[in-house]
Amino acid sequence: MSAKVQEALNVIQTEIESATGPICVTSSFQADCVVLVQMLVQILPEIPVLFLDTGYHFPETYKYLDEMVNRYQLNLVRLQSTETVLQQEAQYGKLCET
Repeated sequence: MSAKVQEALNVIQTEIESATGPICVTSSFQADCVVLVQMLVQILPEIPVLFLDTGYHFPETYKYLDEMVNRYQLNLVRLQSTETVLQQEAQYGKLCET
């Protein structure tokens, strides 16, 4: 393990130890997010990993997400609307296009 990686893990460990309440991490599962999540689960395997599931992700995104959950045994929490994408679009329009 490189000195830089160990230094980053030490910083993460210090922050976890100084937390005064429950902790979690959010992730969009982009490359840099996955690195942080992977480091966090080394120290705190049960940490909740929050993923905002908008319903607009590409199928490849969901496949990659599933691969990362399996690879790192993540405690994934999918945050989803109580309304379907079609219900949201009927009420608000396609917000991602305006």
